[in-house]
Amino acid sequence: MSDQRITLDNPVFAGRLKVSRQPVRRAAYARRPVIPARRLVVTELYEKQPAQIQPPTDAPVVPPVHEKPYSPITPQIAEVPPVQPTHVKEAQPKRAKKTKRKSTRTRAGTAMFAMATILFVFGLTVGVLGLKTNKHVEAQVTKVAQAAASTQDASTADAPPEEKKPDTKTYGTYTVPTDHPRYLTIPKISVNARIRALGTKDDGELLAPNNIYDAGWYQSGAKPGDKNGAILIDGHVHGIANPGVFMNLKRLVAGDVITIERGDGVKQSFRVVKTQSYGKDSVDMQAAVKSVDPAKLGLNLITCTGSVKGNEYQERLIIFAVAE
Repeated sequence: MSDQRITLDNPVFAGRLKVSRQPVRRAAYARRPVIPARRLVVTELYEKQPAQIQPPTDAPVVPPVHEKPYSPITPQIAEVPPVQPTHVKEAQPKRAKKTKRKSTRTRAGTAMFAMATILFVFGLTVGVLGLKTNKHVEAQVTKVAQAAASTQDASTADAPPEEKKPDTKTYGTYTVPTDHPRYLTIPKISVNARIRALGTKDDGELLAPNNIYDAGWYQSGAKPGDKNGAILIDGHVHGIANPGVFMNLKRLVAGDVITIERGDGVKQSFRVVKTQSYGKDSVDMQAAVKSVDPAKLGLNLITCTGSVKGNEYQERLIIFAVAE
């Protein structure tokens, strides 16, 4: 019987046990390579496929101890987390503090709104106070004008009128209430006269102004700006020594223009429709205070005319005009 041995350093012994009659051949195993890695744990397994040595044909076949196919093992790499030093404290980012202040644009808008509100209230207050003041002043001017008219009525009932023509300054500074007639202008006969507010005598006769260069307005009648009725204005035709404001009134004919300016500066034009004369004792005063056109505001001018008997003219002339 031949000598047969089984040695562990047989090259075909790699996870297996095998009986071989051939002399033992020592095979050098390859050293496992070392893969250096920082902070890595590398596990590598290598398994060499032994050389295929065919045993002798006459050798008995020894079944393998383990029937396992060759498969290389894939290296497994596990990442090791870096070690944080215990003495270093990570700085935490500071949180932005919430501010309660409004933006500059919002504050500016609020300030402008508040200022606009204050100005509106202030303007409204000033307007109301101004309106009250204007009404008070107008009432005072009306009272003064009426008082002056009453004084003038009493003083001129029997006294002759003045014949002093007002100068430019006196004419320009003349004032009346805003809705009262202030100036009378008749371009055709060169009339530029102040208009005085007047009333009537005790017997109902219309008073004339106390200056021959002024015109008188019957203040119980219509005013400039009214829709109907008639503005009645009278004036002297002559004084003791000088002609009066209505000296040439008889020259007016239909179509001539007459202008009245109010106390507030508003002007209103009238156009002559007709002229008519009456006896001094038969003047139609109802017609004198009415417009010849009921649909329009009228302007009626009255003065003396005709022959003179004693110290009095025997007729009265009325010029009837309507607003344009």
